[in-house]
Amino acid sequence: MSMPAVVITSMPPRTQAYFDWLITGLGLLQEAGRATLRFEDRWWNKALRAHPKVMSAAWRMGDDFVEFVSPMDAVCLTGRVEVADKAVSFAMDVADAPFNFALGHLEAADLYFKCQCPKSFDPEGYPLNRHVRIPYHPEVFRLEHKIRAGMLGRPLAVGTDLKKNLRVLRQWEAAANPKKDIRIFASFAHDRGVKPRTSKDRLPSAFNYESENSLIKRWGNQIHHPNLKRERVVEMLRGMGKSDVNARIWKTENPAVAGPMLKDDEYREIVGRSAVVVNVSGLRRSLPFRFMDAFICGAAVATDTIGTRWPQPWEQGVEVFEIGDLGYELDEEVDWKAVKKHFQEIYEWAGKNGSQYKVVQDLYRKKWAPQVYAGYLVDECLRAMDG
Repeated sequence: MSMPAVVITSMPPRTQAYFDWLITGLGLLQEAGRATLRFEDRWWNKALRAHPKVMSAAWRMGDDFVEFVSPMDAVCLTGRVEVADKAVSFAMDVADAPFNFALGHLEAADLYFKCQCPKSFDPEGYPLNRHVRIPYHPEVFRLEHKIRAGMLGRPLAVGTDLKKNLRVLRQWEAAANPKKDIRIFASFAHDRGVKPRTSKDRLPSAFNYESENSLIKRWGNQIHHPNLKRERVVEMLRGMGKSDVNARIWKTENPAVAGPMLKDDEYREIVGRSAVVVNVSGLRRSLPFRFMDAFICGAAVATDTIGTRWPQPWEQGVEVFEIGDLGYELDEEVDWKAVKKHFQEIYEWAGKNGSQYKVVQDLYRKKWAPQVYAGYLVDECLRAMDG
């Protein structure tokens, strides 16, 4: 078979950082002689992507300008894989919502890679918590055969320059510290919830059904925002009274959990020294970059019950420890005693598994590295081509 060519036809500058992982992986495949890569998207998108400061300048001009040059609705990278006279088109959806799909892309593309992909497509809808399910559009079920699990890496140099992206990637890989003198690390930006939508709020983007403040307005006291769980988690970790537990919230009104914001280099260095990094599922149960940050550095992730999937399963008890249902569960329905017990068990595990970071790093190289994800996407398109 001829070498496949990957052609990128659209890559929204607004969400460029979300695509660094794939673009870097495709660049590595090209270097290895496994595929070629070229860009056919609009010239103004290329101009906006030319340097991270360009989009920063656009943001300073105002939200309306950014919306004009890179609409929020553009949540997908699109492209095609070509071999000889055959081609398969694809879209990669980076929206932070397992239940939202860019229906036009889902309909038109041959394959649709969903980064926040639900574990399963239940007819009752996506389980936000034990009481509330968000319905899928009927077309999602009709076109489910096109949907593949995607995944998020982490932002690198925020651009298409392979050398710059690799420089940042190697900094992260080099940050892995075998000493792992921090057993558990938790760092969150804030512990604020989300206010219900009002008639004065800016309308959400067209694709953004059940946006965060719409969820709060619609479901009210049937859900409890995950950000509000962060305070309880950090209090619990600090309450362990262990010098090798590092837990903080940057922006909070509670001094008992407050800690200074970490610069990028400081954050990377601490993740590299950590055996376990703590997560609480984000917007609409989405998974953050925090997962890949940990895996690159050979750290496991302790997280609430995961509601999405990646291209391959995680190794439970090695890469991932689930501490129970948090997310949007009502605070009074969370089994906080069980969560506390899980953290104590994880702390003890972290002290007994000094070489475990090598296992996690090996799994990262085998399953999650940029070239592995890019190879998976290309291979799925080739299989669809043959099928």
